[in-house]
Order: sequence, then structure tokens, then C-alpha cells
Amino acid sequence: MQESSRLQAVSPIDPQGDVADENKYIIFSLGEDYYGAKLLEVREVVEVLPTKSVPNTVPSFKGVCNLRGQIIGVVDLRIRFSIEAPKAIRSVLLVFETESGAIASSVDQIASVSVIMPNDVEWRPNIVSSIPSKYIIGIGKLDQKMITLIDLKAVLSHDELTNIERSKMLAKEA
Repeated sequence: MQESSRLQAVSPIDPQGDVADENKYIIFSLGEDYYGAKLLEVREVVEVLPTKSVPNTVPSFKGVCNLRGQIIGVVDLRIRFSIEAPKAIRSVLLVFETESGAIASSVDQIASVSVIMPNDVEWRPNIVSSIPSKYIIGIGKLDQKMITLIDLKAVLSHDELTNIERSKMLAKEA
């Protein structure tokens, strides 16, 4: 990605000197597009870790990895959202909590942590996309760019989370 196309952190401040945490988003790229997730939903960002594949899982589930002694599932958002991968990409993992424990999502890179105020978001837009609408919470406007805001916890269904939990148990036993 060219340096000139990178987003800059934007931090509008209210008169009391701080911004509500629910307006903070971690902005990341997948291909040429920018996406955002609520900062409060992301536990941490880590470099990609070696992943052990698990048979008979959904295509976007890349397997499990060991994050400081905790076995967590890894989901590739490029595959989940049907986005082609360039030949050489170095990605990072967004780690977040679900009802079944921690999951990591592979994204291309982190662009910024930014504030997007509610009046700068088109909530639940009526769009046609390869990304199912249940994942999209809105389209945010930031620094002359449109950011697709997603719900990380909605990216996987309850059944998929249950299968991931089983996969994690199998990996621990192996």
C-alpha cells in the first residue's frame, strides 16, 4: 500500500478533553479497502503466529495457534469476505473474545486507531456486497475515506464457534 494512501489517526476531542471509548475503532486493511472494528472488542494485535490446520473446518478457518500458552482459532477475513490475496502479504492478527473463547482474525495491516463519531456513520446501510450484511454495522466516513465497520463477533456463527471450540480441544489433546 502506498504511503500516501495510509490513514492518519484522527482524534476529535470533546470539550471535557476525552472521547467516549465506543467511538474508537481499529482501522485495518484487507486488499485495497479499509475496515474498522470497535476498539473495545479487540483484545490485542499480534504478529501472525504459526498455525496448525484442522481438517473438516470451514474454508476461512485457518487452524489454531498457540498465543502465550492459550490455543486460539484463526480466521482469515480475506477468505471469509471473498477478497483475493496478493502474492506476498504480511498480515497481523486481531485477537477478540467470543462466547467460545478467544479467536484471532487475520488482516493485512493496521492503519490506525481512530475516532468515528456516530453522526459520521451510515448505520446498517442498504448495500449489496460479498460481505454478508449481518457482519456490517455501518459505513464510517474518516479522512475522506469510507470505512466498512464490521462486528467481529458476528463473523462466525454459533455453529462455527462450536466447531472451532472442538478443534481447539483436539489440538490440545494432540
